[in-house]
Amino acid sequence: MIKQTDQTHLAQKFALNWHLDVNDRQELSDGVLNGKLVCEEIIKILDENGWYPAAWKPDMDFDGGLIQKMGSGCKIHWKAEIGVMRYALVEVEDFKFIEDGVSSFANRFFGSEFDDIKIDWS
Repeated sequence: MIKQTDQTHLAQKFALNWHLDVNDRQELSDGVLNGKLVCEEIIKILDENGWYPAAWKPDMDFDGGLIQKMGSGCKIHWKAEIGVMRYALVEVEDFKFIEDGVSSFANRFFGSEFDDIKIDWS
């Protein structure tokens, strides 16, 4: 069994880079990343920067979601590619509590597996 601090470190790396290298993947307990720890790390990034991913803003081109911290809650700006290298806002979700928004984002964006990394959201 892997120590919680090691799992937290792996969740932090994944939240920042959306990737774990081969050595990191070997440290995963049963090859599965703890989704709740990933959410905790995303909240830390939001507390520090106000946005997740931190370098993105709504006026930038991206395909996926962008979380904006709003007091104790958040907004998620969802964009999609509508043509070759053309992106449009397709939905904005409002959440009263940041934990609910981050959980919704992470489940929708990463799913049960991302970059061949299985994620446990239970």
